[in-house]
Amino acid sequence: LFAHNGHLMEGIFRISPKAEQYQKIENRLDKGEIFEIDFDELGCELIASLIKIWFRKLPHGILDDIIHKIGDGEKCTNAQFVAQIIENDMNEPMQSYYKWVLDLCLEVVKYENVNKMSMRAMAVVIAPNLYDVEKMKKKNSAQNAIHVSNVMVQFVELSILWRHLQERSSANVVDIE
Repeated sequence: LFAHNGHLMEGIFRISPKAEQYQKIENRLDKGEIFEIDFDELGCELIASLIKIWFRKLPHGILDDIIHKIGDGEKCTNAQFVAQIIENDMNEPMQSYYKWVLDLCLEVVKYENVNKMSMRAMAVVIAPNLYDVEKMKKKNSAQNAIHVSNVMVQFVELSILWRHLQERSSANVVDIE
């Protein structure tokens, strides 16, 4: 993605790849042919889509176990609240997966002036891939399902902000030393 400046593409992670090309690559990945794929030949929008799909296809959604901790969103208003949930309530390997995708989001957001992908925009496209949307819809009324989706986007947006604040804090510690 970064090797081919995909992070600079306007709307990266929103752009859908060609369905035929995507299906071909997905089939090869499903067959275990990952090392036979020349990823340099793939478009950045396809790589971005594959990342989202990888998270969506995990047997257990990264955020599935913490949805109840987030609640109705009233408490989900700052990065400290989010940090406590991530650090204290997420188990491995989900915590590491989540931090990885947050760091990816943060790297894309750094170029918002070029790619038009703000923290909010990244949260909107990434959040639905991090929990079992269908299971959540079955448990909730249509109106409540929309509310839960909005709360999850808010949680992911604040999570990206939290990683940004951590990065800035680490940079300041290095500068002092």
